[in-house]
Amino acid sequence: MNQIIFNLFFSLSKYPFITKSALFLSYPVAYILPILLCVGIILFYKKKMFGFSLLFLAGMGAWFLARILKMIFHTARPFVDMAITPLAYESSSGFPSEHMAVFTGLAVVSYFLNKKLGIILGVIAMLIGLSRIVIGVHYPIDIIGGAIVGGIVGYLFIKLFKKI
Repeated sequence: MNQIIFNLFFSLSKYPFITKSALFLSYPVAYILPILLCVGIILFYKKKMFGFSLLFLAGMGAWFLARILKMIFHTARPFVDMAITPLAYESSSGFPSEHMAVFTGLAVVSYFLNKKLGIILGVIAMLIGLSRIVIGVHYPIDIIGGAIVGGIVGYLFIKLFKKI
């Protein structure tokens, strides 16, 4: 089932607009958006240090946990398993997706800070996750695993910060 869903989304990479959009979401957006989010929190959120700290720790915590899980599970990426030519290459193992973990963690804590912002980031996180499948660097299970990791880390930091 994992490969069937992967093939369905990866087949979309034959369309130039989808290819360019997926690459844009996977790289520039994925690196610039967290910075813009933190700057926005600092500029517009009343509890600046609280919001920035919560976002920063949730994002970094999700990335760190995903990185550790990658070392434990060490699963092959689709382009290695299926001998396909991806639109981008990644050198680490596939499960879980660090991109998805970070953006889900950011979306969860953003929802806690501002519901509209959290929903927008949740949609962007899903698009980034799908883009990682389209460009051929993740299976759907990698994306789901990253979302679970990010969701748990974001939720734990919200619970921790509520006590502070």
